[in-house]
Amino acid sequence: MSCLPGVVGASPPLPAERLIPSWQEPLKVVGGVDPHADTIHVAVITMTGKAVADREFATTADGYRSATAFLTATGAVVRVGVEGAASYGAGFTRALKTAGIDVVDVDRPARFDRRRAGKSDRLDAYHAARAVLAGRSNPVKGPAIEGVRALHLARRSVVKAQTAAMNQMIAILVMAPDAVRARYRRLHGDRLAIALTRSRGASDPISADTLLALKALADRYRQLAVQVDALTARLDHAVRQASPALRAAFGVGPDTAAQLLITAGSNPERLYSERCFAALCGSAPVQASSGKIQRHRLSRGGDRAANSALHRIALVRMANHRPTRAYVARQTANGRSKPEIIRMLKRAIAREIYRPPHPSRRCAQLRRPPRRQASQEHHRHPRRPALRRLARRHLPARARAAPRRRPRPAIPNLARGRLIIEGSAVGANQAEAQAGSRCSAPQTNDPDRAEHRPTITTGGNLDTQ
Repeated sequence: MSCLPGVVGASPPLPAERLIPSWQEPLKVVGGVDPHADTIHVAVITMTGKAVADREFATTADGYRSATAFLTATGAVVRVGVEGAASYGAGFTRALKTAGIDVVDVDRPARFDRRRAGKSDRLDAYHAARAVLAGRSNPVKGPAIEGVRALHLARRSVVKAQTAAMNQMIAILVMAPDAVRARYRRLHGDRLAIALTRSRGASDPISADTLLALKALADRYRQLAVQVDALTARLDHAVRQASPALRAAFGVGPDTAAQLLITAGSNPERLYSERCFAALCGSAPVQASSGKIQRHRLSRGGDRAANSALHRIALVRMANHRPTRAYVARQTANGRSKPEIIRMLKRAIAREIYRPPHPSRRCAQLRRPPRRQASQEHHRHPRRPALRRLARRHLPARARAAPRRRPRPAIPNLARGRLIIEGSAVGANQAEAQAGSRCSAPQTNDPDRAEHRPTITTGGNLDTQ
Protein backbone atom coordinates (compact mmCIF):
# COMPACT_ATOMS: atom_id res chain seq x y z
CA MET A 1 0.00 0.00 0.00
CA SER A 2 1.37 3.40 -0.98
CA CYS A 3 2.65 5.66 1.76
CA LEU A 4 1.87 8.73 -0.41
CA PRO A 5 -1.90 9.15 -0.80
CA GLY A 6 -3.26 10.18 -4.13
CA VAL A 7 -0.91 8.09 -6.33
CA VAL A 8 -2.69 6.66 -9.36
CA GLY A 9 -1.40 3.36 -10.73
CA ALA A 10 2.13 3.79 -9.34
CA SER A 11 4.46 1.59 -7.39
CA PRO A 12 5.16 2.43 -3.72
CA PRO A 13 7.66 5.32 -3.51
CA LEU A 14 11.04 4.91 -1.95
CA PRO A 15 11.51 6.32 1.55
CA ALA A 16 13.14 9.70 1.81
CA GLU A 17 16.24 8.28 3.54
CA ARG A 18 16.86 5.98 0.56
CA LEU A 19 16.51 8.81 -1.95
CA ILE A 20 18.77 11.18 0.00
CA PRO A 21 21.51 9.32 1.91
CA SER A 22 22.49 10.89 5.17
CA TRP A 23 26.22 10.93 4.37
CA GLN A 24 25.97 13.30 1.39
CA GLU A 25 24.45 16.66 0.56
CA PRO A 26 20.92 16.81 -0.85
CA LEU A 27 20.86 16.34 -4.59
CA LYS A 28 19.79 19.39 -6.58
CA VAL A 29 16.97 18.39 -8.91
CA VAL A 30 14.59 19.95 -11.41
CA GLY A 31 11.01 18.84 -11.85
CA GLY A 32 8.72 18.60 -14.85
CA VAL A 33 4.94 18.19 -14.82
CA ASP A 34 2.56 17.08 -17.57
CA PRO A 35 -0.95 17.93 -16.25
CA HIS A 36 -4.28 16.58 -17.45
CA ALA A 37 -7.88 16.81 -16.31
CA ASP A 38 -7.69 13.85 -13.90
CA THR A 39 -3.98 13.11 -13.46
CA ILE A 40 -0.59 14.80 -13.44
CA HIS A 41 2.68 13.09 -14.29
CA VAL A 42 5.72 14.37 -12.36
CA ALA A 43 9.30 13.70 -13.48
CA VAL A 44 12.54 14.59 -11.68
CA ILE A 45 15.98 15.01 -13.25
CA THR A 46 19.35 16.18 -11.98
CA MET A 47 21.07 19.41 -12.95
CA THR A 48 22.94 17.47 -15.64
CA GLY A 49 19.74 16.08 -17.20
CA LYS A 50 19.88 12.56 -15.75
CA ALA A 51 16.50 11.00 -14.97
CA VAL A 52 15.87 10.36 -11.27
CA ALA A 53 12.24 9.26 -10.90
CA ASP A 54 8.74 9.91 -12.22
CA ARG A 55 5.25 9.13 -10.96
CA GLU A 56 1.62 9.88 -11.65
CA PHE A 57 -0.76 11.54 -9.20
CA ALA A 58 -4.41 12.49 -9.08
CA THR A 59 -5.58 16.08 -9.56
CA THR A 60 -6.96 16.37 -6.06
CA ALA A 61 -5.79 18.13 -2.92
CA ASP A 62 -4.30 14.88 -1.59
CA GLY A 63 -2.69 14.20 -4.95
CA TYR A 64 -1.09 17.64 -5.01
CA ARG A 65 0.30 17.14 -1.50
CA SER A 66 1.66 13.74 -2.49
CA ALA A 67 3.28 15.14 -5.63
CA THR A 68 4.88 17.94 -3.63
CA ALA A 69 6.20 15.44 -1.08
CA PHE A 70 7.54 13.28 -3.90
CA LEU A 71 9.45 16.23 -5.37
CA THR A 72 10.96 17.32 -2.06
CA ALA A 73 11.91 13.74 -1.18
CA THR A 74 14.07 13.33 -4.26
CA GLY A 75 16.36 16.23 -3.36
CA ALA A 76 16.60 19.98 -3.15
CA VAL A 77 14.14 21.20 -5.78
CA VAL A 78 15.62 24.11 -7.71
CA ARG A 79 12.70 24.73 -10.06
CA VAL A 80 9.66 22.96 -11.49
CA GLY A 81 8.37 23.38 -15.03
CA VAL A 82 4.65 22.87 -15.59
CA GLU A 83 3.28 22.42 -19.08
CA GLY A 84 0.19 24.62 -19.26
CA ALA A 85 0.53 26.24 -15.85
CA ALA A 86 -2.42 28.54 -16.56
CA SER A 87 -4.83 25.79 -17.66
CA TYR A 88 -4.74 22.14 -16.52
CA GLY A 89 -1.72 22.77 -14.32
CA ALA A 90 -3.17 25.78 -12.48
CA GLY A 91 -4.13 23.77 -9.37
CA PHE A 92 -0.76 22.10 -8.97
CA THR A 93 1.01 25.39 -9.71
CA ARG A 94 -0.79 27.00 -6.78
CA ALA A 95 0.12 24.05 -4.56
CA LEU A 96 3.80 24.36 -5.50
CA LYS A 97 3.81 28.11 -4.83
CA THR A 98 2.22 27.49 -1.45
CA ALA A 99 5.06 25.06 -0.66
CA GLY A 100 7.62 27.72 -1.60
CA ILE A 101 8.87 26.01 -4.78
CA ASP A 102 9.83 28.09 -7.82
CA VAL A 103 7.50 27.33 -10.75
CA VAL A 104 7.78 28.25 -14.43
CA ASP A 105 5.59 27.62 -17.44
CA VAL A 106 6.93 25.53 -20.33
CA ASP A 107 5.53 24.90 -23.79
CA ARG A 108 4.51 21.50 -25.05
CA PRO A 109 7.07 19.47 -27.04
CA ALA A 110 7.57 20.34 -30.68
CA ARG A 111 6.06 18.09 -33.32
CA PHE A 112 9.48 17.05 -34.54
CA ASP A 113 10.47 15.85 -31.06
CA ARG A 114 7.19 14.01 -30.56
CA ARG A 115 7.47 12.37 -33.97
CA ARG A 116 11.04 11.27 -33.26
CA ALA A 117 10.81 10.17 -29.61
CA GLY A 118 7.12 9.33 -29.28
CA LYS A 119 4.33 10.79 -27.17
CA SER A 120 3.35 9.84 -23.62
CA ASP A 121 2.74 11.53 -20.30
CA ARG A 122 6.06 10.29 -18.97
CA LEU A 123 8.01 11.63 -21.95
CA ASP A 124 6.19 14.97 -21.78
CA ALA A 125 7.03 15.31 -18.07
CA TYR A 126 10.72 14.69 -18.72
CA HIS A 127 10.61 17.11 -21.65
CA ALA A 128 9.16 19.79 -19.34
CA ALA A 129 12.00 19.23 -16.85
CA ARG A 130 14.69 19.41 -19.53
CA ALA A 131 13.06 22.53 -20.98
CA VAL A 132 13.63 24.21 -17.62
CA LEU A 133 17.34 23.31 -17.77
CA ALA A 134 17.58 24.63 -21.32
CA GLY A 135 15.93 27.93 -20.35
CA ARG A 136 12.91 27.42 -22.63
CA SER A 137 10.42 28.58 -20.02
CA ASN A 138 8.29 31.58 -19.15
CA PRO A 139 7.22 33.06 -15.82
CA VAL A 140 3.90 31.88 -14.48
CA LYS A 141 1.08 34.29 -15.19
CA GLY A 142 -0.07 36.16 -12.11
CA PRO A 143 -3.49 35.18 -10.69
CA ALA A 144 -4.37 38.79 -9.83
CA ILE A 145 -6.26 39.44 -13.08
CA GLU A 146 -8.01 36.09 -13.33
CA GLY A 147 -11.28 37.70 -12.24
CA VAL A 148 -10.98 40.38 -14.92
CA ARG A 149 -10.10 37.71 -17.48
CA ALA A 150 -13.15 35.59 -16.58
CA LEU A 151 -15.54 38.56 -16.70
CA HIS A 152 -14.09 39.76 -20.00
CA LEU A 153 -14.38 36.30 -21.55
CA ALA A 154 -18.00 35.90 -20.40
CA ARG A 155 -18.99 39.34 -21.63
CA ARG A 156 -17.38 38.80 -25.01
CA SER A 157 -19.22 35.49 -25.52
CA VAL A 158 -22.55 37.07 -24.51
CA VAL A 159 -22.02 39.98 -26.91
CA LYS A 160 -21.28 37.54 -29.74
CA ALA A 161 -24.44 35.56 -28.96
CA GLN A 162 -26.49 38.77 -28.88
CA THR A 163 -25.09 39.87 -32.23
CA ALA A 164 -25.83 36.43 -33.70
CA ALA A 165 -29.45 36.64 -32.49
CA MET A 166 -29.93 40.05 -34.10
CA ASN A 167 -28.39 38.86 -37.39
CA GLN A 168 -30.73 35.88 -37.40
CA MET A 169 -33.75 38.13 -36.85
CA ILE A 170 -32.72 40.34 -39.77
CA ALA A 171 -32.11 37.30 -42.00
CA ILE A 172 -35.56 35.88 -41.21
CA LEU A 173 -37.24 39.23 -41.90
CA VAL A 174 -35.58 39.39 -45.32
CA MET A 175 -37.37 36.21 -46.46
CA ALA A 176 -40.49 36.64 -44.32
CA PRO A 177 -43.97 37.06 -45.86
CA ASP A 178 -44.80 40.52 -47.14
CA ALA A 179 -47.14 41.38 -44.28
CA VAL A 180 -44.53 40.57 -41.63
CA ARG A 181 -41.69 42.24 -43.50
CA ALA A 182 -43.66 45.42 -44.13
CA ARG A 183 -44.53 45.70 -40.42
CA TYR A 184 -40.96 45.43 -39.07
CA ARG A 185 -38.70 46.49 -41.94
CA ARG A 186 -38.09 50.01 -40.59
CA LEU A 187 -37.10 48.89 -37.08
CA HIS A 188 -33.57 48.05 -35.96
CA GLY A 189 -31.72 46.97 -32.83
CA ASP A 190 -33.52 47.21 -29.51
CA ARG A 191 -36.65 48.70 -31.06
CA LEU A 192 -36.97 45.69 -33.35
CA ALA A 193 -36.49 43.25 -30.47
CA ILE A 194 -39.08 45.02 -28.30
CA ALA A 195 -41.61 45.11 -31.14
CA LEU A 196 -41.14 41.42 -31.93
CA THR A 197 -41.50 40.51 -28.24
CA ARG A 198 -44.90 42.24 -28.16
CA SER A 199 -46.08 40.73 -31.46
CA ARG A 200 -49.09 38.46 -31.66
CA GLY A 201 -49.79 35.47 -33.87
CA ALA A 202 -51.13 35.66 -37.41
CA SER A 203 -53.90 33.78 -39.19
CA ASP A 204 -51.58 32.63 -41.95
CA PRO A 205 -49.65 29.49 -40.82
CA ILE A 206 -46.43 30.63 -42.49
CA SER A 207 -46.64 34.08 -40.95
CA ALA A 208 -47.53 32.58 -37.56
CA ASP A 209 -44.47 30.29 -37.61
CA THR A 210 -42.24 33.14 -38.75
CA LEU A 211 -43.47 35.41 -35.98
CA LEU A 212 -42.98 32.63 -33.41
CA ALA A 213 -39.34 32.19 -34.48
CA LEU A 214 -38.76 35.96 -34.47
CA LYS A 215 -40.30 36.31 -31.03
CA ALA A 216 -38.06 33.55 -29.63
CA LEU A 217 -34.99 35.26 -31.06
CA ALA A 218 -36.16 38.64 -29.72
CA ASP A 219 -36.62 37.19 -26.22
CA ARG A 220 -33.13 35.71 -26.37
CA TYR A 221 -31.72 39.04 -27.55
CA ARG A 222 -33.27 40.95 -24.65
CA GLN A 223 -32.15 38.37 -22.07
CA LEU A 224 -28.62 38.55 -23.39
CA ALA A 225 -28.78 42.36 -23.21
CA VAL A 226 -29.52 42.11 -19.49
CA GLN A 227 -26.51 39.81 -19.04
CA VAL A 228 -24.30 42.19 -21.01
CA ASP A 229 -25.30 45.11 -18.78
CA ALA A 230 -24.66 43.11 -15.61
CA LEU A 231 -21.28 41.80 -16.78
CA THR A 232 -20.23 45.24 -18.02
CA ALA A 233 -21.03 46.84 -14.66
CA ARG A 234 -19.11 44.15 -12.79
CA LEU A 235 -16.18 44.35 -15.21
CA ASP A 236 -16.07 48.13 -14.85
CA HIS A 237 -15.93 47.79 -11.07
CA ALA A 238 -13.10 45.24 -11.27
CA VAL A 239 -11.11 47.38 -13.72
CA ARG A 240 -11.49 50.51 -11.60
CA GLN A 241 -10.18 48.63 -8.59
CA ALA A 242 -7.23 47.24 -10.56
CA SER A 243 -6.20 50.50 -12.27
CA PRO A 244 -8.24 53.68 -11.69
CA ALA A 245 -5.86 55.79 -13.80
CA LEU A 246 -6.27 53.54 -16.83
CA ARG A 247 -10.06 53.60 -16.59
CA ALA A 248 -10.08 57.40 -16.19
CA ALA A 249 -8.16 57.99 -19.44
CA PHE A 250 -10.12 59.56 -22.29
CA GLY A 251 -11.73 56.99 -24.57
CA VAL A 252 -10.88 53.96 -22.40
CA GLY A 253 -13.97 51.91 -21.55
CA PRO A 254 -14.41 48.81 -19.43
CA ASP A 255 -13.81 46.40 -22.32
CA THR A 256 -10.66 48.08 -23.65
CA ALA A 257 -9.24 48.61 -20.16
CA ALA A 258 -9.85 44.95 -19.30
CA GLN A 259 -8.11 43.78 -22.46
CA LEU A 260 -5.05 45.95 -21.76
CA LEU A 261 -4.90 44.66 -18.18
CA ILE A 262 -5.12 41.07 -19.41
CA THR A 263 -2.34 41.64 -21.95
CA ALA A 264 -0.06 43.23 -19.35
CA GLY A 265 -0.82 40.64 -16.66
CA SER A 266 -0.27 37.73 -19.06
CA ASN A 267 3.13 38.99 -20.20
CA PRO A 268 4.91 40.49 -17.16
CA GLU A 269 8.29 39.38 -18.46
CA ARG A 270 7.94 41.67 -21.51
CA LEU A 271 7.17 44.92 -19.66
CA TYR A 272 10.70 46.30 -19.40
CA SER A 273 9.95 49.68 -21.01
CA GLU A 274 7.21 51.50 -22.85
CA ARG A 275 8.82 50.44 -26.13
CA CYS A 276 8.45 46.81 -25.14
CA PHE A 277 4.83 47.42 -24.20
CA ALA A 278 4.19 49.09 -27.57
CA ALA A 279 5.76 46.13 -29.36
CA LEU A 280 3.64 43.77 -27.25
CA CYS A 281 0.48 45.62 -28.33
CA GLY A 282 1.57 45.73 -31.99
CA SER A 283 1.70 49.55 -32.04
CA ALA A 284 5.46 50.00 -32.42
CA PRO A 285 6.29 51.56 -35.80
CA VAL A 286 7.94 49.37 -38.41
CA GLN A 287 10.28 50.77 -41.04
CA ALA A 288 8.72 50.91 -44.52
CA SER A 289 11.26 53.17 -46.24
CA SER A 290 12.60 52.86 -49.75
CA GLY A 291 15.03 55.18 -51.47
CA LYS A 292 14.20 58.80 -50.77
CA ILE A 293 10.93 57.92 -49.04
CA GLN A 294 11.28 57.62 -45.28
CA ARG A 295 8.13 56.33 -43.60
CA HIS A 296 6.76 53.81 -41.11
CA ARG A 297 3.82 51.46 -41.14
CA LEU A 298 1.66 49.61 -38.65
CA SER A 299 3.07 46.51 -37.01
CA ARG A 300 1.29 43.25 -37.79
CA GLY A 301 2.71 41.45 -34.75
CA GLY A 302 2.04 41.57 -31.06
CA ASP A 303 -1.17 40.87 -29.19
CA ARG A 304 -3.89 41.62 -31.71
CA ALA A 305 -6.58 41.92 -29.03
CA ALA A 306 -4.58 44.66 -27.29
CA ASN A 307 -3.95 46.30 -30.67
CA SER A 308 -7.69 46.27 -31.30
CA ALA A 309 -8.25 47.96 -27.93
CA LEU A 310 -5.76 50.72 -28.82
CA HIS A 311 -7.44 51.10 -32.22
CA ARG A 312 -10.85 51.64 -30.60
CA ILE A 313 -9.39 54.21 -28.20
CA ALA A 314 -7.83 56.05 -31.16
CA LEU A 315 -11.13 56.10 -33.06
CA VAL A 316 -12.99 57.47 -30.03
CA ARG A 317 -10.46 60.25 -29.60
CA MET A 318 -10.48 61.09 -33.31
CA ALA A 319 -14.23 61.62 -33.07
CA ASN A 320 -14.61 63.31 -29.67
CA HIS A 321 -11.24 64.63 -28.48
CA ARG A 322 -10.52 68.19 -29.63
CA PRO A 323 -6.70 68.08 -29.45
CA THR A 324 -6.69 64.77 -31.29
CA ARG A 325 -9.00 66.11 -33.99
CA ALA A 326 -6.78 69.15 -34.44
CA TYR A 327 -3.75 66.87 -34.64
CA VAL A 328 -5.42 64.71 -37.28
CA ALA A 329 -6.24 67.83 -39.32
CA ARG A 330 -2.62 68.98 -39.17
CA GLN A 331 -1.26 65.60 -40.19
CA THR A 332 -3.77 65.33 -43.02
CA ALA A 333 -2.66 68.73 -44.28
CA ASN A 334 0.95 67.49 -44.16
CA GLY A 335 0.04 64.68 -46.54
CA ARG A 336 -0.15 61.73 -44.18
CA SER A 337 -2.77 59.07 -44.78
CA LYS A 338 -5.36 57.96 -42.24
CA PRO A 339 -3.63 54.63 -41.45
CA GLU A 340 -0.40 56.50 -40.74
CA ILE A 341 -2.18 58.94 -38.44
CA ILE A 342 -3.89 56.10 -36.59
CA ARG A 343 -0.51 54.37 -36.24
CA MET A 344 0.97 57.47 -34.62
CA LEU A 345 -2.02 57.90 -32.33
CA LYS A 346 -1.87 54.26 -31.20
CA ARG A 347 1.81 54.67 -30.42
CA ALA A 348 1.07 57.77 -28.32
CA ILE A 349 -1.78 55.98 -26.52
CA ALA A 350 0.47 53.01 -25.73
CA ARG A 351 3.05 55.43 -24.30
CA GLU A 352 0.37 57.11 -22.19
CA ILE A 353 -1.00 53.83 -20.84
CA TYR A 354 2.44 52.62 -19.84
CA ARG A 355 3.71 55.93 -18.49
CA PRO A 356 1.13 58.25 -16.88
CA PRO A 357 1.48 62.05 -16.94
CA HIS A 358 3.08 64.02 -14.15
CA PRO A 359 0.88 64.06 -11.04
CA SER A 360 0.77 67.86 -11.04
CA ARG A 361 -0.76 67.87 -14.50
CA ARG A 362 -4.13 66.28 -14.98
CA CYS A 363 -3.90 65.83 -18.72
CA ALA A 364 -1.80 66.52 -21.77
CA GLN A 365 -2.45 67.32 -25.39
CA LEU A 366 -0.94 66.88 -28.78
CA ARG A 367 1.02 70.12 -29.08
CA ARG A 368 1.67 71.98 -32.28
CA PRO A 369 5.42 72.33 -32.85
CA PRO A 370 6.92 75.85 -32.75
CA ARG A 371 7.51 77.53 -36.07
CA ARG A 372 11.24 77.21 -36.38
CA GLN A 373 11.43 78.39 -39.97
CA ALA A 374 10.43 81.96 -39.13
CA SER A 375 12.96 82.20 -36.29
CA GLN A 376 15.73 80.90 -38.53
CA GLU A 377 14.91 83.46 -41.22
CA HIS A 378 14.93 86.12 -38.50
CA HIS A 379 18.48 85.21 -37.48
CA ARG A 380 19.67 84.87 -41.07
CA HIS A 381 18.65 88.46 -41.94
CA PRO A 382 21.91 90.25 -42.86
CA ARG A 383 21.03 93.68 -41.43
CA ARG A 384 19.34 92.71 -38.17
CA PRO A 385 22.53 92.46 -36.01
CA ALA A 386 23.73 95.89 -37.18
CA LEU A 387 20.35 97.47 -36.47
CA ARG A 388 20.34 95.99 -32.98
CA ARG A 389 23.78 97.38 -32.17
CA LEU A 390 22.75 100.80 -33.46
CA ALA A 391 19.62 100.75 -31.32
CA ARG A 392 21.59 99.92 -28.18
CA ARG A 393 23.87 102.93 -28.72
CA HIS A 394 21.43 105.71 -29.58
CA LEU A 395 18.02 104.76 -28.15
CA PRO A 396 17.07 105.24 -24.48
CA ALA A 397 16.57 102.24 -22.22
CA ARG A 398 12.75 102.55 -22.32
CA ALA A 399 12.69 102.52 -26.10
CA ARG A 400 14.80 99.40 -26.23
CA ALA A 401 11.99 97.01 -25.53
CA ALA A 402 12.97 93.47 -24.79
CA PRO A 403 12.14 91.05 -27.60
CA ARG A 404 9.03 89.03 -27.09
CA ARG A 405 9.64 85.40 -26.35
CA ARG A 406 7.00 82.77 -26.57
CA PRO A 407 6.55 81.23 -23.11
CA ARG A 408 7.53 77.58 -23.10
CA PRO A 409 5.32 75.17 -21.20
CA ALA A 410 6.77 73.44 -18.20
CA ILE A 411 7.93 69.98 -19.25
CA PRO A 412 8.27 67.64 -16.30
CA ASN A 413 10.98 65.04 -16.33
CA LEU A 414 9.52 61.57 -16.02
CA ALA A 415 12.80 59.78 -15.50
CA ARG A 416 11.14 56.97 -13.59
CA GLY A 417 7.52 56.48 -14.56
CA ARG A 418 5.11 53.94 -13.22
CA LEU A 419 2.99 51.66 -15.27
CA ILE A 420 -0.68 52.66 -15.20
CA ILE A 421 -1.70 49.08 -15.75
CA GLU A 422 0.76 47.93 -13.11
CA GLY A 423 -1.62 48.64 -10.20
CA SER A 424 -1.88 46.42 -7.21
CA ALA A 425 -4.07 43.95 -9.06
CA VAL A 426 -1.76 43.37 -12.02
CA GLY A 427 1.48 42.92 -10.12
CA ALA A 428 3.71 43.52 -13.13
CA ASN A 429 7.34 44.45 -12.73
CA GLN A 430 8.10 48.15 -12.37
CA ALA A 431 9.49 49.30 -15.72
CA GLU A 432 12.27 51.75 -16.39
CA ALA A 433 10.87 54.70 -18.32
CA GLN A 434 13.02 56.83 -20.57
CA ALA A 435 14.08 60.27 -19.39
CA GLY A 436 13.13 63.41 -21.22
CA SER A 437 9.50 62.57 -21.99
CA ARG A 438 7.16 65.48 -22.43
CA CYS A 439 3.60 66.34 -21.55
CA SER A 440 1.62 69.53 -21.43
CA ALA A 441 -1.75 70.38 -19.99
CA PRO A 442 -4.41 71.96 -22.19
CA GLN A 443 -6.27 74.94 -20.90
CA THR A 444 -10.00 74.34 -21.04
CA ASN A 445 -12.83 76.13 -19.34
CA ASP A 446 -15.62 73.79 -20.34
CA PRO A 447 -17.14 72.45 -17.12
CA ASP A 448 -18.96 69.68 -18.98
CA ARG A 449 -15.68 68.23 -20.21
CA ALA A 450 -13.87 68.63 -16.91
CA GLU A 451 -14.21 65.00 -15.90
CA HIS A 452 -13.42 63.73 -19.39
CA ARG A 453 -10.16 65.54 -19.92
CA PRO A 454 -7.62 63.72 -22.09
CA THR A 455 -4.44 62.25 -20.73
CA ILE A 456 -2.06 61.80 -23.62
CA THR A 457 1.62 61.76 -22.75
CA THR A 458 3.68 62.22 -25.87
CA GLY A 459 7.29 61.17 -25.71
CA GLY A 460 8.41 64.04 -27.88
CA ASN A 461 6.64 65.71 -30.75
CA LEU A 462 4.27 63.47 -32.67
CA ASP A 463 4.55 65.66 -35.74
CA THR A 464 8.14 64.53 -36.18
CA GLN A 465 7.50 60.82 -35.70
